[in-house]
Amino acid sequence: MSYKIVEVEWVDACASDNSWTPLEELISENTVACCTTVGYLTKDTEREVQVLQSICGEEGGEVMNIPKGCVTSINVLSRSEA
Repeated sequence: MSYKIVEVEWVDACASDNSWTPLEELISENTVACCTTVGYLTKDTEREVQVLQSICGEEGGEVMNIPKGCVTSINVLSRSEA
């Protein structure tokens, strides 16, 4: 089976460190976390993108399911015959 090897850029929720902080500082400093995941693209639907880190025969491991609304870009790096 052939899978694309991709780099997925996406955003995730970001929380404060749970300490009392001036509101001005909280509002100006807390933003979403910018993330990058690289691996085999095994699912790309309207709802989610699925990337596997490893494929061995008919098994896969280290799966990451990213909600499609969080994805900012998908860049194809190469194709694999895994």
